[in-house]
Amino acid sequence: MITMPTVQNHPVTSSNSLYDQDFYQWLMITVKLLQERAIEQIDIDNLIKELEETAKRTQITVKSNLRVLLMNLLQYKYQPSVRCETYQSSLLKHRLRILDIFAQSPSLKPYYTEVFDQCYLYARKCAVTQTNLPLELLPETCPFTQEETLNLDYLPQ
Repeated sequence: MITMPTVQNHPVTSSNSLYDQDFYQWLMITVKLLQERAIEQIDIDNLIKELEETAKRTQITVKSNLRVLLMNLLQYKYQPSVRCETYQSSLLKHRLRILDIFAQSPSLKPYYTEVFDQCYLYARKCAVTQTNLPLELLPETCPFTQEETLNLDYLPQ
């Protein structure tokens, strides 16, 4: 159980905000104030900032996992001689991470579609640096559909 700090213990001035001095305590106090519906006491500006940052971090997590997933799919397809369980494990791990995010936040599915092609371009460049394959060998457009990319059983041939 989380112990909630009391609001009265920390007088806050603009030059010494609790948000800047002790983020965790600021967070716990904000939760408590929200639970008490004490909206007028909440540090609204920093709360908005944190909510926006949380949304951005979630998008970054989707992109990061998608890039690694696409890079591993490329490596699996275009370097069959080095296929191993590590690639399959990585494919599964990154697919599950993305699918878990979608299960918790289905509204991020359109974002996946929006960034898919950009992520493929980055994954293509990363795959070249990791495999020493010539860039021309890897197609400019993604050889995998968005559905195949997230399909837990799909392995390119």
